[in-house]
Amino acid sequence: SKVPLTALSSPLYVLEEPEHFWGNPNFVLLVMFLVHYIHRDIIFPQFLSSSNPMPVSVMLLAFLFCSWNATNQALTLFFAADYHVDEWWSSNTTKIGIPLFFIGMGINVFTDYSLIAQKSAAQELGIQYIIPQGFLFDLVACPNYSTSIITALLLLS
Repeated sequence: SKVPLTALSSPLYVLEEPEHFWGNPNFVLLVMFLVHYIHRDIIFPQFLSSSNPMPVSVMLLAFLFCSWNATNQALTLFFAADYHVDEWWSSNTTKIGIPLFFIGMGINVFTDYSLIAQKSAAQELGIQYIIPQGFLFDLVACPNYSTSIITALLLLS
């Protein structure tokens, strides 16, 4: 999962340059990244239940990709991305992007738990497969993934 590598490396960044701790765009983006992925990788899976086994190869490939992805994102935030603090905080991209990130994450979380609730209700009725309905499920097939993509794009901007 993405959280452990980034979570382990973030204290090193803070210790290296403590004067850039609060208000630093790189740190703010890192916190946003961690908030999203702590929910996505640690909290949310606790509510999932499945009787279908997952192949070890799928798990290992997912772990490798997520480790690579998190390492690249952390290295970019720590060493490559150079934001000018005053310009970043006053830019329209930041003023619009941060609220949209949290709106997207909120929609993501809401649709994830809505999907779990609908699936549980269907299983209680003995139904194996359902097409989710309501909220954004009526507009797109997977609003939880759609908002994840939008959230990621906003985080990148």
